[in-house]
Amino acid sequence: MTEDEDAAKLLKELESAFGSLPVLPDDRIVIDNSGTHLECAQIRSQLRGRHWRDLSRDELAYQADMLAFLTPEGYRHFLPAFVRLAILDPDKADLATDTILWNIAGMSVSDRWRELLDSGRDLSGFEQHVGALSKIVNELEAEPTHGVGRQEWLALLSAQQKSALLNFIEYLRRYRQDEFRSGELEFAARALQR
Repeated sequence: MTEDEDAAKLLKELESAFGSLPVLPDDRIVIDNSGTHLECAQIRSQLRGRHWRDLSRDELAYQADMLAFLTPEGYRHFLPAFVRLAILDPDKADLATDTILWNIAGMSVSDRWRELLDSGRDLSGFEQHVGALSKIVNELEAEPTHGVGRQEWLALLSAQQKSALLNFIEYLRRYRQDEFRSGELEFAARALQR
């Protein structure tokens, strides 16, 4: 199969696995419905009354941070729209693909930064940033976790939905392996199968 054929097959699988999800009630989309949390209010307004398949690529372009403000139900519901974006327009998906993989694997942004800092990798040219980065990581680790909890949204997935996500990871391995660190896709796949 070609990449386009595999992409078309995967998009059909996403529709089959996630297409029957009902539109979420307004109060189950984002983590804060108080109206005082600006990001949550904007995201709820954008997603209110919408199904994931109705969101255009342009609406989701460069919006990976949206995923951090969704409830577990909201995450499961809108995840296929971001997966679709990652397949059809990886540049517009921006960090969405990485965010999805990190969430599957249970790694937070602070985990990733901590891993980089502790890796022993040559950070030449970044010396002036390492101290600030260490401080930010420590602050992130001290804060309570915000956003979607890995166990919560993974528990909501059906076997068919997990299979679709595993096939997405396999698609990335087959066609975009060079965009990821060694073992990263395999780690996410194993985490999804737990």
